[in-house]
Amino acid sequence: MAKNILLAMRIEQWTKNLFIFAPLIFAKHLNNIDEVILVFFSFICFSVLSSGNYILNDILDIKNDVLHPSKKNRVITSKKISIQFAVFLSLFFIFLSTVFSFLINKNFFLTVIAYLFVGFLYSFIVKKIVILDVIFIAIGFVLRVIAGAVVINISVSEWILVCTFLISLFLGFVKRRTEIITLENNAQQHRLVLENYNIEFLNLLIAISTATSFIAYIFYTMSNETIEKFHTKKLIFTVPFVLFGIFRYLYLSYKKNIGDDASKILFFDFQFLINILLWFLMILYFIYI
Repeated sequence: MAKNILLAMRIEQWTKNLFIFAPLIFAKHLNNIDEVILVFFSFICFSVLSSGNYILNDILDIKNDVLHPSKKNRVITSKKISIQFAVFLSLFFIFLSTVFSFLINKNFFLTVIAYLFVGFLYSFIVKKIVILDVIFIAIGFVLRVIAGAVVINISVSEWILVCTFLISLFLGFVKRRTEIITLENNAQQHRLVLENYNIEFLNLLIAISTATSFIAYIFYTMSNETIEKFHTKKLIFTVPFVLFGIFRYLYLSYKKNIGDDASKILFFDFQFLINILLWFLMILYFIYI
């Protein structure tokens, strides 16, 4: 039973909540141990909250997930966990993380409530609305960044929020494209909104989100605000790593059809993982040294 609960929580998806650490890193507070610990606990809080949302989505999507080649094996879809127990788990995780967020601080609690509201809207309404479904996913990532800022009472650069939003759109549209290709004629039966997408349209959306994400990051590294804050113009040298990361993700999605799961690419593609680590190390070097 414990194993099935862990599988239902989708812990591998907790990597998405690493966005919470972005404000801490880019505010040059990484050497503040107390704040690092606080953000870490906030990461755990948000991750448990995310697991509650994942379980809720699995319950709502169970009829469609049985048609998916891999999702049909999830513990809730395959009925290794009963629907009643899954409902209990979802409510328990959401309640636990909400209470814990209140104990951390008021602004973090309000951000968690906002994330819950966005998540519920997505689960019950928005996931059926073309384009808006991906926009709401991107808003969820932006709220993660905001949560990481308010928990330690710092402001977050608008550029960071813009870059987060755009790269999240990119990931979302790539996911939709991969789902259509993988599921073929069963795509709309698995996810209703897919009947309003097609490959050509998604290729256009991916091209736009790719270009805007890359350009926004370049502008961020070159902005006067960034240069004055970090006292360096060298962040521009991290741009090739961002470009390679985006192109590598596209390659894996278009050629290997694994763009429906970003965590899978992060953990199992050596080149992508090394690129992320090198980018992160360069960021630390230019900002902190």
